[in-house]
Amino acid sequence: VAEMFPPLVILILLPTIVSSFILPPQISDDQNWVLVQKRDDDSEDFWNRSWKDYKEGFGSEQGAFYWMGLEKLHGMATKDTSLKIEMWGDRAPGSNNPEEYYWAVYTFSLGAESTNYTAHFDYDWRTPVEEAGNATTGWYDMTCNDGVPFSTVDRINDPVSQCVTDYHLGGWWLRNCAMASLNGEYWPSLGLGNGYGLFWIVDGLYVINPAKTKMWIASTN
Repeated sequence: VAEMFPPLVILILLPTIVSSFILPPQISDDQNWVLVQKRDDDSEDFWNRSWKDYKEGFGSEQGAFYWMGLEKLHGMATKDTSLKIEMWGDRAPGSNNPEEYYWAVYTFSLGAESTNYTAHFDYDWRTPVEEAGNATTGWYDMTCNDGVPFSTVDRINDPVSQCVTDYHLGGWWLRNCAMASLNGEYWPSLGLGNGYGLFWIVDGLYVINPAKTKMWIASTN
């Protein structure tokens, strides 16, 4: 959230609203999904990993944390690709949905390192929630950072460097911060519920801090 709108946005405690979505099947469709990212707990910081780490990957698919690596992801996501996000729970203080399951699906592609791994996220707002997910709004999510390069602590491509250095949102696709960051700090020193660290904005209305996350990729051919 940080600098995406005027600076005061980061200071606003957004209201919590009870979700009425029915939980969909988790990764149950016919596509062959490949794991891109996984966070089961706070055992790995993520946000302060280097460009080299994010390029090459780290962790284990069988462990508590995992990142595929941008170079491998680029090789799999040059075109005709779907990206699925899964999130469990909300650690934000006073959350009305602490055990909720959230998910979202986007059309996705990733540029080469020469583009700083610029990503493209797309979503048709007319897509039924049963297909697009209950965390997808078509703007207040990953699509907000369509056409944005990747940033890490040692290679900041965001014009607002504080998004990485102070708000601990990297490594992620950041432009004036973001409406979502699944690689942000698990326990940001600036607090939960305000768009710092690991967070996602649901329906453009309120911030969640997921307890667990996964990202998947699949070919749409």
